[in-house]
Amino acid sequence: GEDAPGGRARAAASEDAFEALLGAVYLDSDLATARRVLLGIYGPLADRLATLEDAGNPAGAEALYRQALEGELLLDDARVGLARVLLERGEHDELPTLLELVSGSGELGEQALVLKARSWFATQSGVTADLAACEARVLASQGKAKAQALYELGCRQAMAGDYTQALDSLATAGEDDFALLNGPVKSAMIQCFHALGDTHPVTLDYRSRLMTMLC
Repeated sequence: GEDAPGGRARAAASEDAFEALLGAVYLDSDLATARRVLLGIYGPLADRLATLEDAGNPAGAEALYRQALEGELLLDDARVGLARVLLERGEHDELPTLLELVSGSGELGEQALVLKARSWFATQSGVTADLAACEARVLASQGKAKAQALYELGCRQAMAGDYTQALDSLATAGEDDFALLNGPVKSAMIQCFHALGDTHPVTLDYRSRLMTMLC
């Protein structure tokens, strides 16, 4: 009956058949098996939705990430992907809660820490100048004013993803002003550690340096 009027070509018929097949797999096994079958056909959610971001369609990617969260499927992939979209648009309010729910282990956990760090630096209200202006301020300042300028330069370097240079600027700022070290400098350096990873050689080097300065 369905074949005569072109039923094989109707998307709805294919969708119903696929839904029935996936439902049968679930009923015959469990949710984990059904997920493996689904991923085997479509591939990882993050990879598929990343193509929407790369194609200049962040709104479409956001909608699908949110749909995945509502359906409680591949939650960490959806959380990290949605956070990445929001971060690129400069929308930070939702990010801390969203990323706090991501499992701390594995590649997605590492990506979440990087996104948290990028968001943290982007929301530092005292850092408003661009990189060139921050560098000029460092050259023109002395004493505690220079330490503050170095702190702002370090934050701006971290915003650009240059965490090694950022840590160098931040550490120098902390050496010049202990009060600054024990507050915003320490917080900023810790965010750089998160972004680089706990076992990164630069993290290990500057963490040791930070502990020495705080003693």
